[in-house]
Amino acid sequence: YWAIDEVGVDGTVYAGDLWSFTTSSPGEGGVKGEYFTNMTVTEAPALTRIDPEINFSWGEGAPDDAVGADNFSVRWTADLEIAVADTYTFTTSTDDGVRLWLDGRRVIDNWTDHGTANDYARVDLVAGQFYSVKMEWYESGGGAVAQLSWQSPSITRQIIPTGWLQLPVHATSPYPY
Repeated sequence: YWAIDEVGVDGTVYAGDLWSFTTSSPGEGGVKGEYFTNMTVTEAPALTRIDPEINFSWGEGAPDDAVGADNFSVRWTADLEIAVADTYTFTTSTDDGVRLWLDGRRVIDNWTDHGTANDYARVDLVAGQFYSVKMEWYESGGGAVAQLSWQSPSITRQIIPTGWLQLPVHATSPYPY
């Protein structure tokens, strides 16, 4: 926790807002998953957990009893650490709707009912940088698949592993400004 207080010329102290932040241990990875009992990724999540990666194929099943098997959605958030500057292709493999953002920019938008399909986004990324990742997905009925993979000239296509995806703890969009 931290705050910035202002002291006037007359010695009056004006207390600043209290800010908080979260830290993680070295090597701690994964994505924050918020699971909703609707297909709109709205209201309070019924379940929040840390998933090691976005690599799910629940078939006709449910991710958890708190969510159910159909008509649910998930928002995954993480920080993505880039070790090698390159052009990366992100692939979402999903059975129903998906949206993917990198640093607040929507790069994939297929928010429709569909069988398992791949959607792609090519993005140039800089080594040594962290990028915020947000993937939203919903399940309407039938099979349930949600996967996020990447590839580049130096990486064969693979699910983005824990370690590159880390819990979202890097400062973004500070408030107050």
